Amino acid sequence: METQKLKFAFDKDQLRRFRAALEKERAKIEKQLVKIDMKQDRLKVREEERLEFVRLQSELKEEKEKSRLQKELHLKEAEDLKQLKEAFEKEWDELDEIRTQIEKERMDAERQKEEFEKLKHSVEEKLQRVRMETDDYIRRALEDLKTG
Repeated sequence: METQKLKFAFDKDQLRRFRAALEKERAKIEKQLVKIDMKQDRLKVREEERLEFVRLQSELKEEKEKSRLQKELHLKEAEDLKQLKEAFEKEWDELDEIRTQIEKERMDAERQKEEFEKLKHSVEEKLQRVRMETDDYIRRALEDLKTG
């Protein structure tokens, strides 16, 4: 019985050490599981960050394309405005030349009108003089006929 007690005590001690070793092993495994969970969480976060990065890259690419198209549109609009400005300036210069020509013709017409008015006035004065001379001649001739 003594051997049996010793054997029992030995088995009990072995069982206790085995349990302790098992507990230690279970604690290690749980620690590893926690580490694995943390790594998985980090991987999940990294995957989410990677997906967000890819999404942002795609958005950036789209924005770059939009900007490029917008720039092309602005360049075309600028070129159109430049051509429109050149056409306007050319037309303005042509109108300026026409305005200058019209002003010259108006001044010529005004000068001709003044000359015509002077000539008309001169002719009217001459006609008035001739009429007066004629009237005087006729009056003298009538007086000569009456006295005569």
